[in-house]
Amino acid sequence: MARYTQLGNVSRQLSYFWLMLTLQHITIIGNGKVGQFMERNLSSRFQVTLVSRDGKTGHSFPQALAELIHKTGLILICVSDQAIKEVSEQIPHGKIRIAHVSGATPLEALSDKHPHRGIWYPLMSFTPDQYPDIKSIPFCLEATDEDTFTLLKDLTLAMGARFHKVDSEQRKVVHLAAVLAQNFSNHLYELAFEEMKKAHLDFDLLKPLLLQSINRLNYNSPADMQTGPAVRKDELTIARHEKMITNPLTLEIYRLMTQSIQQKHDPKL
Repeated sequence: MARYTQLGNVSRQLSYFWLMLTLQHITIIGNGKVGQFMERNLSSRFQVTLVSRDGKTGHSFPQALAELIHKTGLILICVSDQAIKEVSEQIPHGKIRIAHVSGATPLEALSDKHPHRGIWYPLMSFTPDQYPDIKSIPFCLEATDEDTFTLLKDLTLAMGARFHKVDSEQRKVVHLAAVLAQNFSNHLYELAFEEMKKAHLDFDLLKPLLLQSINRLNYNSPADMQTGPAVRKDELTIARHEKMITNPLTLEIYRLMTQSIQQKHDPKL
């Protein structure tokens, strides 16, 4: 066992050595939340240049690309989904590896004039004041060729993070699931916050319950954990809640969620 462990350590060290030789410089295009996060973390191990398309921060886009194209080993496109194709087309043709970081945009969005294309998608939410530890982020990887995939894989491991090989069709599902699970649930937190505020109650009162729900996911499926008046078919409580909700859209969401829970747990409904 010890011999295999030593061989594994040697293999990782060789991969890291190869990565450092191949990837001495990284160019990041985009100075938004993700671009700044990547620059902050990658610059601890690599020489990194942050390129801004608007010229407000970092280096201006056209001039920087002309200067960097011959020395950079990887270009990370960290712009809006709508701008990825346009930006990739403006990058000069060559053997340089380029990758975008979007969860919803397919690999085909990168211009095929670049033979080495990939995706380095961090499955995490980014806000300006709260950046996650990069080691906690699972990265979804895809590439047009094995060498580009290996480079992105080794880059992930060098940063202490985890990777998953996920193609563009699978990543669409991952992104949809992330929106349902995180974006939508956060909006429900917002609605709950408003109801608590109207009653002069502290939202912190709910946090142990919310943390319990997250922790339970380590041991159970979401379907097994469903509780509440909807799954119990407690029509009296449901009717009482509906009378309490004054916002018409919130009431509609409450009714739709109740209906969805009941249909999932009792298909006869």
